Amino acid sequence: MNVLSRLKHFSRKPALRQGGIVLVDQGFLSFANFIIGVMVARSSTKEEYGYYVLGWTLLVIAQGVHRALVYVPFTVYAPRLIESERRTYQGSAYLHTLIISILVALVMLLA
Repeated sequence: MNVLSRLKHFSRKPALRQGGIVLVDQGFLSFANFIIGVMVARSSTKEEYGYYVLGWTLLVIAQGVHRALVYVPFTVYAPRLIESERRTYQGSAYLHTLIISILVALVMLLA
């Protein structure tokens, strides 16, 4: 089997297609975020752009906290639970997400 036929065989796997879709999606979002940052920077003063970057950074940190405290544990443990335990765990994860969202909103309002 030559290299080209191996690549064709490998590219037919569903996991590779899904991975490709994820890469394209992330590339699009990164590009859009970059363009928005450039547009904000060009249409605002240095001070205003600094506020934008600071706010964006705080949101990314809050997202990381949510991911570490709620999202990752949920995706790891939820599939192992039986239905009744999973529903309770989903409710708990939802409540924790709500609490984190309220705290982030309060911090943003007070800042």
